[in-house]
Amino acid sequence: MESSYVELSRSPNMAAEALAAIRRVFLMAALGVSLLAVTVGLVISRGLTAPLEELAAAAKRMNSGDLSARVPVHGQDEIGLLAARFNGMATALERSFATLAAERDALRRFVADASHELRTPITALRTFNELLQGSAAHDTAAQYEFLAAGQEQISRLERITQNLLKLSRLDGGLVELELNDYALGELVCAVAAPFQTMAHEKGVDLQIEPLAAPVLARFDRNQLEMALINLLDNALKFTPVGGQIQVGIVQQVEHVQLWVADSGLGIADDELAHIFERFHRGQHATSAGSGLGLAIVQSIVQAHGGTVEVVSQLGVGSRFTINLPVNECRVYDKEQR
Repeated sequence: MESSYVELSRSPNMAAEALAAIRRVFLMAALGVSLLAVTVGLVISRGLTAPLEELAAAAKRMNSGDLSARVPVHGQDEIGLLAARFNGMATALERSFATLAAERDALRRFVADASHELRTPITALRTFNELLQGSAAHDTAAQYEFLAAGQEQISRLERITQNLLKLSRLDGGLVELELNDYALGELVCAVAAPFQTMAHEKGVDLQIEPLAAPVLARFDRNQLEMALINLLDNALKFTPVGGQIQVGIVQQVEHVQLWVADSGLGIADDELAHIFERFHRGQHATSAGSGLGLAIVQSIVQAHGGTVEVVSQLGVGSRFTINLPVNECRVYDKEQR
């Protein structure tokens, strides 16, 4: 008898296949997301580290002495703000070091100029002393001549040292201004009075311009007197016989002007930029001057918060103008006194 069998078939497991497909999809998605995350992470980290590397490189350049180092600002986020602040700090440092370098160079020039100015009278005095001890030891006339010349050099040394002391105290802020209310017109008349006598003896006409109204200003009288004396002395020194000097006051909106004008020799254009520098002497300067008078004027005026200017033309004359802040000056009536 032949044997027979029954074959049973199992229907496909659709649920398992679906789960497997879903697993594969999720696996591929996970791999894709991971790859995308890594890529985005690299891009973002590069975007974060690149500006920081630029900052580090710029800081290294600055540390090596290159104060012009700057970093690009890529955005307005925290790193961009940090880059902007770094650039601002670098700019401030560069300006500070440039100012220090300029002050150092100015100090070197000042010391060199002062040494030169002091060397001249010292050398002359040494020469006179050697002559008095040598060939002129028994020559009375020569002795009087050398002693008179030596006295002139001593006076010159005194002027130079006194002016240097004034400048150093003014520039160092060691002079405490004694500010009080004074009438500028009275100050001008008081300072100009002795110069009118000297101008008359020299054949120069010195005039005081009348004021439309009295001006009361707050300033240090001794210091401003010194500034005005230096300007009038300068004007008288360079105004020839038959010339004219004028001094006056003008009330402006933002400041009050105290000016001295002369019909003297004038100042060349290439000298105007250096006229207030220490030890600067123009082509018409005399050996008796120290070259510090106008530098002192500028320091005094700046200590009062003002400015001093000059306008000049060769063969026509010069006009020096002191500008004092208007908040320290006011017009007043005599009845208010």
